[in-house]
Formats: sequence, structure tokens, C-alpha cells
Amino acid sequence: MPTRQHRRYSQRERPKVSTAGGSQKSLELSWISHHEAAHAVACLRLRPGSGSGVTIVPSGSTLGVASCEDAFSTGQIDQRTSEFIPDVRVVEAVIVELLAGRLGAISAGCPTSAAKVAARSDDDKVADLLQFTPRTRSSLRKKAMRFVEREWKAISAVAQELLQHGTLDDVEIELVADLTRPQEAQAELVSYRQIRSPRRPT
Repeated sequence: MPTRQHRRYSQRERPKVSTAGGSQKSLELSWISHHEAAHAVACLRLRPGSGSGVTIVPSGSTLGVASCEDAFSTGQIDQRTSEFIPDVRVVEAVIVELLAGRLGAISAGCPTSAAKVAARSDDDKVADLLQFTPRTRSSLRKKAMRFVEREWKAISAVAQELLQHGTLDDVEIELVADLTRPQEAQAELVSYRQIRSPRRPT
């Protein structure tokens, strides 16, 4: 059974800046939601069916989590060494998903320095995964940048839903992201939420 990779946003990594106006807490929450939304949309678009949800509801020291199958969910055993070798395409997709989080926050206005601190655990995972692909971090970061630019409407839509509801499951992520495409998806989203939980506000 595939394992789940949880992209956590911890209290220690929380982006902090001084703001001249507006609510700093609201800004930070917006950046967190865009960070996690970028992870979730990347997982949805690059590896459909591998995500299980996303949340910005704090739990202990964790401020946000996007859950997706890890890079070792697909691969093969090396007959000579008996070591598991992950699928290069999956590894590269996961790296793009990891890098998308920081870029999503930056695109939402988070200062680059704060976004870097917040993505520290993502960067550690990227460093570990690069050994399984011939591509460089720079080339995959460019791919992640193009992805975030292309899917920005979907990322923003998912981030706004996270700010409103706190948690989205995999079906909601897909329906919300697709709202930026066919308009009929709005009715599907409302219908799904009514079936899943009639008491939950839409």
C-alpha cells in the first residue's frame, strides 16, 4: 500500500514579517493556505489520485499539511543490489510538488526569505530525492515556477476554500480546482458537500 508523504508547515517554520498595516496573522494564514494549496494542486495535476487532502487547521506544532503519496510509491527492485529504485518520473513530479509550496506562498505576497524558512522541510526532502533523477534542482524549480504560473487560478481558489473551511479532502480539491475551468463544477462541489455532510455550510 502506498505510503503518504505529509508536507507539514510547523510553528517553527511559520513565516513572520512586520506589517505596516492590516493583520499580520491574516497575512500569515493566507501565505500558509497558498503554500499548502500549491502542494495540493500540484499533487492533483501531476499525479491524479495520489492526494488525500489538505488542511491549515493547527495540530500541535503543525500549521498546515498536504497529504500525497510519496516518491517511493512506484518503482522497481534492482536485481543486482535488491534495492528499491523509485520511478524517475514520479520522483521529479514529487520534487515539483515540494517546490511549488514555497512558490505558491511567494506568489501570494510572502517575502522570499520568510517563504524559504517555511519551506525548509520541503527543501530537505528535495535534497534527498535529487539522487534519483539526472535533472538538477534548478531545472525542476523552473518547471515548478511554470506550473504555479499556469495553475495560479486553481491554487488561489483552493487557498480561499482552505481559509473558509480549514480542511479539504481530495474530491473537494479537484472540484474547487476545476471551478477555474468549466463553470458546471460549482454545482458539483455544492452537491458533493451536501451528500458528504448536509450540516456543513457551503
